[in-house]
Amino acid sequence: SGRRPQYELMDDGSGRAYSSIIDLRAAKIRNVIDIARWDWISDVLIVQYEGMINDGTGSLINEIERLTGFKANCTPYQSQNRQTRK
Repeated sequence: SGRRPQYELMDDGSGRAYSSIIDLRAAKIRNVIDIARWDWISDVLIVQYEGMINDGTGSLINEIERLTGFKANCTPYQSQNRQTRK
């Protein structure tokens, strides 16, 4: 109900919902960071969307090329000079 919202269930097998959207978001962030520990994952890049908007995608593509040893077959997007919202 709108008075007592239910968020996604905790990943602890309890069947309980997170008590707040903040707790849910924190758990999701921890989960993404934990991916780097999975044995079949060699590396994880955390990318901030705003960084790509401000700086373009060139540095991200270069980093992926460096990590994989493969040359990209795409053209990087340039920065987008967006107005800051007030």
